Amino acid sequence: MFVRYILLLFIFCFGVFALAQNVPPTISDPEQLETIRKERQAIFDELIEDPTNQGNLFKYANLSIILGDLEAAIGVFEQMLIYDPTLARIRLELGVLYFRLEAYAPAKYTLIV
Repeated sequence: MFVRYILLLFIFCFGVFALAQNVPPTISDPEQLETIRKERQAIFDELIEDPTNQGNLFKYANLSIILGDLEAAIGVFEQMLIYDPTLARIRLELGVLYFRLEAYAPAKYTLIV
């Protein structure tokens, strides 16, 4: 049980609960934003029970990107690569997110390795 909480802490170490935005959300409609926030919270609740569910991790990361919380998405993608380092699409997405945050060294490393 303790290991689950450590994993969740690692996954969401970038402040999932904080409303800090790294970039503006990709949508501007307040109703859609609230719907996406609720959906992301529901997926987070599922991840508490099963933190290694790759499908939910991917959904959570994509919803975080839509909301502009790139650091949360980075944390999730890094966790997914720990579980399966052969996920090329996740590695690409992670490199792009680092680039969008102007973290060029991690972006280059992620895309080259």
